[in-house]
Amino acid sequence: MKKIFTILILLIGITGCGKEKQSSDTIRWINGTYAMLTTVNRGDIEKVGGYDKTPDNTKAIQKLLVDWWGINNRKDADKTLNWLLQEGHRNEFLATYHEYKLETFDRTAFEKVISGLPKNDKVYFILLFDSYEKYGENAIAAWDLCRAVQLLGFYYIAGYYTYDAVLAVFMNNDDFCDTFDKEKDYYSGYFSKKKLKDIPKEYVASVITVKDLRKVSTQLKVSMGNYMELLQYFGVIMFILLMYLLSKQIIEKNSNSIALTKILGYTNGEIGGLYIITTFIVVVLSLLLTIPLVDRIMKWMFTGYLYTQMTGYIPYIISNSCYVKMLIMGIFSYLVVFSIHVDRDCH
Repeated sequence: MKKIFTILILLIGITGCGKEKQSSDTIRWINGTYAMLTTVNRGDIEKVGGYDKTPDNTKAIQKLLVDWWGINNRKDADKTLNWLLQEGHRNEFLATYHEYKLETFDRTAFEKVISGLPKNDKVYFILLFDSYEKYGENAIAAWDLCRAVQLLGFYYIAGYYTYDAVLAVFMNNDDFCDTFDKEKDYYSGYFSKKKLKDIPKEYVASVITVKDLRKVSTQLKVSMGNYMELLQYFGVIMFILLMYLLSKQIIEKNSNSIALTKILGYTNGEIGGLYIITTFIVVVLSLLLTIPLVDRIMKWMFTGYLYTQMTGYIPYIISNSCYVKMLIMGIFSYLVVFSIHVDRDCH
C-alpha cells in the first residue's frame, strides 16, 4: 500500500516540474485528484491549490491550515504531509476495522450488530465494512492522496512551499530501490552548472571544473601530441606498401598476358589501362566502404569502451575534410604505385 501511494506522488513530481504556470494540462491532472473538494469549496480547478496566490488568500489559507490541520509553519507542514504519505487516514481506517474485528463478520451478522446504533454511526460502519470488503487495505488510499496533493497546493498559497516544491514530491531512496528493483547502494544525482551553496557539503559528490574536464586531453596532447604526426606518416606508408604488394601481385599473375599484348603491338599505356581500370574501381569502392566502416568502429570504441574506462571527456570528432583527404590520398597512392609497376615491369 505504501509503495503504490508513493509511486502516485512520484508521478506527480515527474510530470509537474517546470516553470510556474497556473493553467496547464499538468495542473489540471494534479488538481483532478481533489477536484471535488475544490468544487465544494467554490475554488478553481485550473489553479494550484484552487485559488490565486494573493495576500488575502494567503492569510485565509494560513488560518484554514491552523484551524483544520494544526499547521502553523513549514515544519508543521512537512510533518503533516509526511504523515499523510507514510500513514494517513488509511492507518486509522485499518485500525478501526480490526479493533471491532469486522473481518470476523459476514454481511448478515454485521447488519445485526450495528442495527441498534445511531444513524450516523451506522452509516460510518457500513462504509467502513463495505469499503474494506471491496478494496481491501487500499480502500481509502486515494483519500489520503487527494488530501496530500490538496495540502501541497495550500502550502504554496500559504507561502510555506515554493511552486516547484509543490509539484515535486518524491519517494525516499530505500522505497525507490525496493519499488524499481535497484541495488541498495543505488542513487541518482544531478549536474549543476552553478556552485551549490544552499545544501550541506556532504551531499555534493564532486566538483568538476573546466580544468578537470580538459585534464585528460591536455595530458594526451603533451605526452603523445608529437606522435600523432608519426602515426599519420606511418599510416600512409603502410597503405602504399599494401598497394605496392597488391599491384605487384596483379602484374605477376598477368605477366604472360602482358607479354602477349606487347607482341600484338599494344603500348605500355594501353597495357596499363587494361589492368588499371578494373583494379582502380575495386580500390575506390573499397575506400568508399571501409572509411565509413572504420569511422563507425572508432566511434563505437570511444562510446562503448573508452568513455567508460576514463575520467574526463574527449569528444570524438572527425571533420568532413578528413574523409575527403583519406579518399584522395588512397587513390593517389594507388595510382603512383601502379604507374611505377607498369613503367618498370611492362618494358
